[in-house]
Amino acid sequence: MLRMGVVGGQQQWRCSQFVWSLTRASFARTWLALLSVLLLFCWIATASYADETTPWHIAVAGPMSGDSARLGQAMIDSVQMRLDEVNAAGGIQGSPVNLLVYDDQNSAEKAAEVAQEIGDDPRTLAVIGHRTSGASIAASPFYLQKEIAVISGTATADIVTVANPWYFRATYNNSLQAEFIANYMNRILGFQTATLVSSNSVYANSLARAFVESTSKLPLEITHQFSVDGNSEDLDLDMADIVAELTLLPDSGVVFLAMNAQEAAHFVREMRLSGFVLPVFGPDSINQQFPNLFEADPVLKLRPGDFSDQTYATTSMIWDVANENAVRFRSDFRDRVGQSPHSGNALYYDTASVVLAAMGNAELTGTDLAADRAAIRAAMADMDTPLEATDGITGATGQSHFKILG
Repeated sequence: MLRMGVVGGQQQWRCSQFVWSLTRASFARTWLALLSVLLLFCWIATASYADETTPWHIAVAGPMSGDSARLGQAMIDSVQMRLDEVNAAGGIQGSPVNLLVYDDQNSAEKAAEVAQEIGDDPRTLAVIGHRTSGASIAASPFYLQKEIAVISGTATADIVTVANPWYFRATYNNSLQAEFIANYMNRILGFQTATLVSSNSVYANSLARAFVESTSKLPLEITHQFSVDGNSEDLDLDMADIVAELTLLPDSGVVFLAMNAQEAAHFVREMRLSGFVLPVFGPDSINQQFPNLFEADPVLKLRPGDFSDQTYATTSMIWDVANENAVRFRSDFRDRVGQSPHSGNALYYDTASVVLAAMGNAELTGTDLAADRAAIRAAMADMDTPLEATDGITGATGQSHFKILG
């Protein structure tokens, strides 16, 4: 029994020794396997968008829900159309480009959140957006912090690109359009007096300042100025009060509405219903979609020409005198979407063209996100003359190139 016990004990010891040795070997192999997996994961994390079968990614940020959702959808329609064309031709460096869509709801607060999310996403190489100046300004610091290039087709407030070297725009700024408007009022329409009505948004304030500066250089006097709160629940009454006051002022001249389209519609509606008519000039926010804002008005519906009579506005696109690319874009867009494009569609189609051309010129590594983002920004900044812009990005709205401030 003792012997058997000793033998049993020896066997148990040997067995335990074997188990311990086996466990030690297994432990080492397990850690080796885990280390290999970790290294593989790290390699995938750095090279995941470099494979020819893996797509590149860019983001589009705009109002995809809420009252301005149609504007966000217009961005998607145009950008995706251009991406599909480039992908069908082989993509960028043999890889397709995919679109990541973000909803800022035309809110400055939401735009800042979206910008953080985009900047933190290791897939995103560049950004198209935001739709409005207010949203763009709120998002800008986060793009600057993450050093990712972003370009808007519609944010015209000057400060959007002045405050951030990573922010570009594919349209004119407010200084340029306010200068054009002031000169057109005076030199073409022959007015020597004007009334300025502005709201309190970033976009409106930028326009108003630029208009005041432009008129100071012309024989065009701003005789009256009014300001309204665009978020007021009594905006109709506020506009009616302004119209009533203008009826008593003999030197009102032409009215410049430095505000967005929805706010401008309130003024035009109250003026038309009053029976008092002054010529009105608006910025680019008053575009082809402006008449849609009057569809629910029972009176103006019976007199559809009233809202547009003596109404002028700037635009980035006049289809009847557009170039060959614009004609082709318009036809292709109709076939694809089932409706005619407006100027915003053309702008975002061209905005996408700029980004994709920059990606093609940047010689992306696919392994260094920071370097690739910087290369795209540098390639966009290099498009600083019409000559540089001619190759690949002469779009529906003409040649695209950047001034020193984007």
